Amino acid sequence: MYKKNDNILARGEVTGHYHEAVGEGVEVFSDNPEDGFASFMKAPLGVSIVHQEHKPVEIGEEKAGLFGGEFKVAIVQEYDYDMVVARRILD
Repeated sequence: MYKKNDNILARGEVTGHYHEAVGEGVEVFSDNPEDGFASFMKAPLGVSIVHQEHKPVEIGEEKAGLFGGEFKVAIVQEYDYDMVVARRILD
């Protein structure tokens, strides 16, 4: 696991927009430093996930504490029932 130099969780392939973890003590890690996608985040005091196109998602210190301040980061997939295939959502 590699600590990322930035706190960007994922960058959009289409728009270039990104989700960034902002907060005191936040650290973001990746399994593969080449792809730029995060796989794990430490946010012991809470975190705000910000994006250019929507309001921030806030995880306060109390809720972060429920998970020990540690979070698995995953890319959301959608399932197309007509094509019977799962695919990664592109931003």
